Amino acid sequence: MSSERRSINYPTQKPEYLLSLIVESSSNPNDIVADFFSGSGTTAAVAEKLGRKWIMSDLGKFAIHTTRKRIIGVQRGLKDDGKDYRAFEILNLGKYERQHYIGVNPNLREEEQRKQIEEKEAAFLDLILRAYRAEKTMGFATFHGKKAGRLVAVGPVNLPVTRLFVEEIILECRKKRDGTLRCDTRGYYLWAYGRSDFNPTGRKAQIP
Repeated sequence: MSSERRSINYPTQKPEYLLSLIVESSSNPNDIVADFFSGSGTTAAVAEKLGRKWIMSDLGKFAIHTTRKRIIGVQRGLKDDGKDYRAFEILNLGKYERQHYIGVNPNLREEEQRKQIEEKEAAFLDLILRAYRAEKTMGFATFHGKKAGRLVAVGPVNLPVTRLFVEEIILECRKKRDGTLRCDTRGYYLWAYGRSDFNPTGRKAQIP
């Protein structure tokens, strides 16, 4: 497959030839290729051109719109070349799905509602930790688990991870550990911390 020459002006865009090597070496035609941080949609574009099914996911609306526009362009090219392509749809995680974890029965008494909220928050936390294969831990204000010697903090189900959320984690890190602490991110809602690079904005930083 020929490499992509035109940039679509997305900050983290990867070259198609690189993704084509990965997709071709790790999958077969009609296999499903998944990228849960799809960004500019390079993985989807390559998978579509190589006859793979694909599932893409991203928290950013700009990434979703960029990927959508890009795939439409890819499919138009395939159509012009007389090649097959598949229809795709965009699904949004809306409040109707989050209600499973944040909704409460309004007919319950206040104390029972509070208990139900706590149970649902605990269920959500367990789900994320299991998915990340992290072990639940206690004794921290902001951390919820650990994995391979790294502490894990899980963001709320109905809100994005904010600067305040990260600052609270940094404060606890300073209290719990000596010296310079370096951290890195493992996702938009899931953050893992250890002695590595703290990188919520794509830039390296040190916590004195």
